[in-house]
Amino acid sequence: MIDLRQRSTEPELMDVQATDLATVQACLRDLERINRWTGAYRITLRWLERVLDRHRPGRPLVARATATCCAGSPLSLSATASRST
Repeated sequence: MIDLRQRSTEPELMDVQATDLATVQACLRDLERINRWTGAYRITLRWLERVLDRHRPGRPLVARATATCCAGSPLSLSATASRST
């Protein structure tokens, strides 16, 4: 079992060039699962809903997503924004 009380200094599997595709895909699935378990999407979506409530129709709204794992957050944000228009 990994001891989570202390931060690891090991390189992340996805940051190592020798990592094979199957391992990267497994890491992305794990990150997606963690985002769902921790409610990370809900926090961002609540923020977006407040922004959209104040946003004036007809004006452009641009959102940039960085370091988003496997695009789960941008896809959720896009779906939320689409429902509000």
